Amino acid sequence: MPRVLIISPRFAPVNAPDMQRVRLALPHLRAHGWDPVVLALAPDCIEGAVREPLLEQTYPDDIRVIRVRGLPARLTRPFGFGNLWWRCGYALRRAGDALLAQEKFDLVFFSTTQFDAFSLGPRWLRRFGVPYVLDYQDPWVNDYYARTRTRPPGGPLKFALSQFKARRREPDCVRHAAAIIAVSPAYLETLRIRYPDTFARPRQPPPPPPPPPQPPPPPPLGFDPHSLSQRRALARGDAGFGTRANLAALRDHRD
Repeated sequence: MPRVLIISPRFAPVNAPDMQRVRLALPHLRAHGWDPVVLALAPDCIEGAVREPLLEQTYPDDIRVIRVRGLPARLTRPFGFGNLWWRCGYALRRAGDALLAQEKFDLVFFSTTQFDAFSLGPRWLRRFGVPYVLDYQDPWVNDYYARTRTRPPGGPLKFALSQFKARRREPDCVRHAAAIIAVSPAYLETLRIRYPDTFARPRQPPPPPPPPPQPPPPPPLGFDPHSLSQRRALARGDAGFGTRANLAALRDHRD
């Protein structure tokens, strides 16, 4: 069975919006021929995390979930940053490097709004030859706050820095992805416009081919000796069955 490594930093029991797609997919992956392994962060590394242990009962308990630890926010906040990726991205990268070096995986699937994690896809493709798929749950390069003239989360300076990195990293991630999915067709259309040479327009599945022509039904037996109506019709002389067909049917019935 092919194996998929799923990157979902904020995974159950943390109740985060960006892990729900993975959580809901896990019960069905094996039925579709995939053996999943989830790489996530330890819940206590996620600042302000809301924990709901019951979420861990919503997917098969034998699915392997690997949790790694980065720097706790209490150690980095005094220096002015608490960004999850800055604190824990190295731990995820190191764990992914070790997994892909030691075990056989056929695909890496990124499903998170921690978009910096997407940059691990090209790295792992180059080093280990494992293709990757990106799941866009939000836009990575995001002009919403500029268009609406609203204050971005974290303030203009931090948001500008994150967008500077996004514009530098996204092209390489998109260019080398084996596939890209999104919660909204509009996200895919935006990517197609932004990267016309590297992002093909999503296509609808082709319609199923028409069914092959059915062979004509076999001709009816010339005579069924069990059919009272046929015996009566034959006695009247209007059965309409050829003599050869009648004899063949009688011979087959006798054999």
